[in-house]
Amino acid sequence: MSRVQTISSLLLAAFVLSCGGSQGKTKFAITHAEKRATLDNGLKLVIIPDKNTPMVQVDVRYAVGGNEDPVGKSGLAHYVEHMMFQFRLFGEDGPDLFTVLPTITTSMNAYTAPDRTHYWLQAPAEDVAKLLDLEARRMRMAASKCDDIPDAEFARELDVVRNEIRRQMGTAQGLILPTVLEKVYPKGHPYSHTAGGNDSQLVTITKKDVCDLMRDYYLPSRATVIVAGNVDVDEIGQLVKGYFGAIPKGEPKPRAKVE
Repeated sequence: MSRVQTISSLLLAAFVLSCGGSQGKTKFAITHAEKRATLDNGLKLVIIPDKNTPMVQVDVRYAVGGNEDPVGKSGLAHYVEHMMFQFRLFGEDGPDLFTVLPTITTSMNAYTAPDRTHYWLQAPAEDVAKLLDLEARRMRMAASKCDDIPDAEFARELDVVRNEIRRQMGTAQGLILPTVLEKVYPKGHPYSHTAGGNDSQLVTITKKDVCDLMRDYYLPSRATVIVAGNVDVDEIGQLVKGYFGAIPKGEPKPRAKVE
């Protein structure tokens, strides 16, 4: 369980206890309409319509994270997360995705956890088709076009990741979590290192390592697309099928076993 999941569970438990302690019979429930589907290529879809907002959020969650980092290459999944923004979706002479997204979205980001990698885009609801198109193009290119990313961009983004990790772990406080994980879990266990990575191991990661992980895990059957906001369920279903349905299923690599 990630730190976020742990904190969320503790907060929920505290809330339930506080409600139960004050009233005795207080019940709390969240109900919200949602629709789920699975495409023929294995991609999972969740639609959560909300007519109270003019916005939409498109999430793509891949079932790969720090757990899949090979021994000695801590931070590979995190590095891949960064490289997923470097694709030129509209031709070699076009801008990279990191440059395109701010012109369409009001908010966008990503993070890597031990068990998953999560990308999200927010925009006015009328732009939902554009968001889905971009994410489908990104998924397709991850499985087939990683080698096309220039070596210079790999080197530049590796420096970005290394600086991020050095900033986080440059203090005694920043070393608490990685030190605890190393002591609690056996050597080589998927949870024995942080998902962000280790600076001394990041420098050993090659372009081939990055592209292999993309091809092995960034596939429809390892992905869940979540669309939430002011959307029509039937329209979103058709859009997702149209944009993602033709992406080859591929042969995903088995996930790391967590004892």
